[in-house]
Amino acid sequence: MKKLAALLACSLLSSCASIPLTDGGQRVRYTTSTPQNCKYLGQVKGNCSDSTKGGPMYMTSGDRYAAGLNSIKNNTALMGGDTVEVLSGGCDPVGEAYACGNHEVKK
Repeated sequence: MKKLAALLACSLLSSCASIPLTDGGQRVRYTTSTPQNCKYLGQVKGNCSDSTKGGPMYMTSGDRYAAGLNSIKNNTALMGGDTVEVLSGGCDPVGEAYACGNHEVKK
């Protein structure tokens, strides 16, 4: 019975994973400095509470950071961007979206 309870607890905790990257989000690189020779697309925001698996209350600080970063990369891709300059991080990151013609992926 204790093993079953432990297994159930582990599966519930693992369901609180961060927001997954979309196909577009996987192609977005991030930087902390303004990229050169790129088209500015606008401000972009992320949010770790976009998660449908329990929200930020049930996530570790590392999971919240990863979810926020994945969210801002996904949102940059939705704007047509491939680069995001992250201005502030954490659960609710803010950045600037750019189209730079990048093909490399930085995780």
